[in-house]
Amino acid sequence: MFFYLFLPVQMKYMTTTTNTDIELWEHFRQGDESAFALIYQSYVQILFNYGSKLSSDVHFVMDCIHDLFVDLSNSRNTIGDTANIRFYLIKSLKNKMLRQLKIKQKTIHSDDYFSADAAWDTGYEEDESLKEQKKLLRNALNQLPARQKECVYLRYIIELSNEEISVVMNINYQAVRNTLSKALGNLRKELGKTTKEVIAFLALFTPNGKKEHNLSPSNHNYL
Repeated sequence: MFFYLFLPVQMKYMTTTTNTDIELWEHFRQGDESAFALIYQSYVQILFNYGSKLSSDVHFVMDCIHDLFVDLSNSRNTIGDTANIRFYLIKSLKNKMLRQLKIKQKTIHSDDYFSADAAWDTGYEEDESLKEQKKLLRNALNQLPARQKECVYLRYIIELSNEEISVVMNINYQAVRNTLSKALGNLRKELGKTTKEVIAFLALFTPNGKKEHNLSPSNHNYL
């Protein structure tokens, strides 16, 4: 990605090991710059994709992500635990963007709010058949109200739980379930598919999972 940033770090050589989010976060909190760099590298594209669906101002989104990671670095000694780094960062980014927009007396809701554009994509090379399927799905998604699109994105693309979505969107758990149910119903009608087929279709936009993290030697120094 094109990101500029942040804090030059010297990557440490570590014994290769598989780490859960809890362990990776704890490494970061204890001052391990390799863990901090890995968190950035693992999630910066996901954050940019999500942020760019909340605001079409690319520079604003980039600035908010920059500030988010600077805040993380500065507060690592006092920051709390998390069992899901992706959820923590998504929630933090949205809150930061909302605060900044409030200061600027602007709204996060615009005509292109949560449009199903290429930012839903994984960026992998693919054949023409897959591209056409994704085009059909994007067209169907763009028929949904903004709240339904955001719910679908957070549930099936970002892969958050309904409880986590309720926090990010500031709505209750039942509202999340109802919104997802309506969204899937609308997509079923638009695509002429079953619920299971719609969910499988949405997986076309899901990047390969990063449930585990590998703290291995790296030459990256751009963080």
